[in-house]
This record gives sequence, structure tokens and C-alpha cells, in this order.
Amino acid sequence: MLIDTHIFLWFQLGDSKLTNHNKNRILEAHQQTRLYLSAISIWEIAMLQKQSRIALHQSIDTWIQQATQGLQIVDINTAIALESVALPNCTHKDPADRLIIATARVLNLSLITQDEKILAYQQMGFLS
Repeated sequence: MLIDTHIFLWFQLGDSKLTNHNKNRILEAHQQTRLYLSAISIWEIAMLQKQSRIALHQSIDTWIQQATQGLQIVDINTAIALESVALPNCTHKDPADRLIIATARVLNLSLITQDEKILAYQQMGFLS
């Protein structure tokens, strides 16, 4: 199971926007070491922190190291990079989101998100 950047942040920061259903899915996947996060999410979080859009109250390095314990971090490889450009019927413009979608597709992972564009793409049958 792959989690989108905002879902990961909501989970780690205890945000009430994360539904109990998704929280339970994340906990279960984490316990089974089947929880994945794209490396691009780490970049997005670092950018949010640098722009003061989130406050982590410790260095980004320390926070990321602690927050990602037990997660599988997926690097952006050639297959994911190419898939992000070739996504069928995808009009999503955000490169980070395209890489997250591509990661889910290449690794055949379900994706937990609340991004409306990605959810619409899932409903079209292009993501599990």
C-alpha cells in the first residue's frame, strides 16, 4: 500500500482529516511491513517545511528518519519516471503527484489519497 504525501503527513501529525478507516489501513499495512512511501513525498515534505507551510519542531532529517521507520521508501527509478510521463488519460499537472501515481502503477500498489484528481483517476480504473 502506497500513501500519498498528505496522508502520510496527516497520519504522522495526528490530523483529524485522516479517516479512521484509512488510519486503520495504514496501521495494518505498517504492521505487515507493506507500507510504502515515494521518495518524492520526502522531497515534498522538505519543501513544505522549508517554505514554513508545516512546522516539525525538529530538523527535517531527524523528523524524516523517525517518521519513516518501518516504511518502504520507493526511489524514483527509470520505470517510474517513464510511467509518470506516459500515464494513460491522466491530466494531472503536478509532477510529484504523477510520480506517486506512477509508483503505484509500476509496483501494482493500492494508493491511499484524498486528492480529488487522483481519486477520479482511480475511479476511471487506472489505479487500484
